[in-house]
Amino acid sequence: MKKYFEVTLVSKWEGIKKPDIHIIKRALAMLNASPQEIIFIGDHLEHDVIVVENPGIMQFRKEAIERKI
Repeated sequence: MKKYFEVTLVSKWEGIKKPDIHIIKRALAMLNASPQEIIFIGDHLEHDVIVVENPGIMQFRKEAIERKI
């Protein structure tokens, strides 16, 4: 999936345990973007839904995307 996106952050690689809004804030800072301009792709329904409770962030499940690629 990395080839399709400008920035890819993985919580484990970033040393951030989900659910933690800091991974979203880090992505926003790296992109100099607002929440409405990013897409969040999560792999765990329970943990990732909590992270994207920030209004305006579009969310997808990793499994759904991999099936379409």
